[in-house]
Amino acid sequence: MSQDEKKKPAESRSYNRYNIYFTLERENFVLAKGGVTKWSTMDKAKSASKQSARHGYENLNLPPFPPRFANLNVPDDWCVPGIRHLGEKRSHAKSHGVASFREIARTVAASWKAVDGETLEWCMAVEKILKVR
Repeated sequence: MSQDEKKKPAESRSYNRYNIYFTLERENFVLAKGGVTKWSTMDKAKSASKQSARHGYENLNLPPFPPRFANLNVPDDWCVPGIRHLGEKRSHAKSHGVASFREIARTVAASWKAVDGETLEWCMAVEKILKVR
């Protein structure tokens, strides 16, 4: 492997349809339980300033959210893998305190098994857009 190949940043893999669903359903779950998420308190201007670090995810034209996720207030770059960690230090809080990861994972997995067709179609469309990028 040459020195030039080592210096190239690793290409991130796009989310699959379950990752997309899990990300948004987790946000829904925490907000429904009365919790506060990073996105619910995020400054959209701060998020927009990170556009130069997207590595190929610029100008994505995603379809509007299905009714299941229409109430979510997420940044434009919510579907970019790893973007939340660029230039930010991880907070020392272990969790949001609303539910354990196990509870969230089980709830989301059960809802994924019974997901409605419109939401599934939307997740598949977003997955396809992210793969093409």
